[in-house]
Amino acid sequence: MPDFSTQLARPGVAREDLEFDVLFVGAGPANLAGLWRLLDLVEARKLTGLTIGLIEKGDEIGDHAFSGAVLDPAALDELCPDWAERGFPSEGRVTSEEVWYFTERGGLKAPFPPPFLANHGFPIVSLSRMVRWMAAEIEKREVPGVDVMLLPGFAGVKVLWEDGRVAGVQTADRGVNADGSPRPTFEPGNNLRAKVTVFGEGPRGHLMRELDEALGLQAQAVNPQVYETGAKEIWELPAGRVPDGFVLHSAGWPQAEGESGGSFVYKMGGDRLALGYVVSLDTRDPFADAHLMLQKFKTHPRIKAMLAGGKLLQYGGKALAIGGWNSMPRLAFAGGMLAGDAAQMVNAGRLKGIHLAMKGGMCAAGTIADALAEGDFGEASLMRYSRSYLASWAGTELYRARTFHAIIAHGPTPGALFNLALSQVTGGWVPGDPLRLGTDAGATA
Repeated sequence: MPDFSTQLARPGVAREDLEFDVLFVGAGPANLAGLWRLLDLVEARKLTGLTIGLIEKGDEIGDHAFSGAVLDPAALDELCPDWAERGFPSEGRVTSEEVWYFTERGGLKAPFPPPFLANHGFPIVSLSRMVRWMAAEIEKREVPGVDVMLLPGFAGVKVLWEDGRVAGVQTADRGVNADGSPRPTFEPGNNLRAKVTVFGEGPRGHLMRELDEALGLQAQAVNPQVYETGAKEIWELPAGRVPDGFVLHSAGWPQAEGESGGSFVYKMGGDRLALGYVVSLDTRDPFADAHLMLQKFKTHPRIKAMLAGGKLLQYGGKALAIGGWNSMPRLAFAGGMLAGDAAQMVNAGRLKGIHLAMKGGMCAAGTIADALAEGDFGEASLMRYSRSYLASWAGTELYRARTFHAIIAHGPTPGALFNLALSQVTGGWVPGDPLRLGTDAGATA
């Protein structure tokens, strides 16, 4: 991977400036929903003469969208009410659910899913296929007086600043060696300048870290941003082995006692099965490994029976934001906004964030449309996005789940289970609310 620090310090390199009115950084569900809604709004308001861009570090949109997921369609219903008729790539709908506390050879199966894990009727999706569909639908749009540029293969490596406000991003140089030195095919990155830039680069992105260091975005949050790591595999199974619409979640083994993590198993289209394991980064075990946990998980009799005679097709891993409400940074600042995992828009209890990220992008679009109409991209103007999001159904959901991760940070102990049940009837309140968390690194022994 190129050393971006050498690119930023490369003196005397001429870089082309490309001008945008709005620039989205990252092609995840938050930014694609934001771009989709923005096109709706500028068309309705007859705003013209606009150039809107979206960059994505993957060679193709969807390359870095790794998750399989059970999607709460609330935001999708708002954005595109006829999504089912427009060829949305659903893998099926949830028809049967299992929730387990596993031991090494057995476990306890819940008689029914707890309310926060009830998914009956929700679509099962491949996030990669979903964002490709969203991008394709956006590309079909023709809004008079608006140019839209989707630019996969362009990574943002540096925030551009102008008089103390965000003014866009610099993209990565091409044709460089692993140490950052130029090859004969060297091409300098561009300066993409914008009136407003929406950062949706996922969890723990380097641009988010640069913004936080410069603007102190995390200072207002109760807790620091916290994360999980996850490993996932896609299997092809013998025909009919697992019924369509099947979903399983588990806690317990192989996670060590007093640690937080768990599994997911989703039946995908055809005879494919997605399964994975996530481990909180605030584990006290420095050797905790999501990939190793997944391999152990596959030896459990309930899972081993599913996979018997199957074939591994794909595998990978990723980081996940998990902090939610109490870890959310300031969402807007002069010239810019945060959305999606970069802003910890995730409900840890429901194991869901796609619908919350999409709503974030949609709320951002509403504020951007106002800012374009008014010509005001200062912090006070863009902070309307934060107020809009926190007052929406997504903000309400995040607030009610605000204590979940802190409650289970050390596993499903009896005290944690009591507080978890209490939080479900009090709207998230438990004794000690707001519950404080340290950094993930600080928790490791």
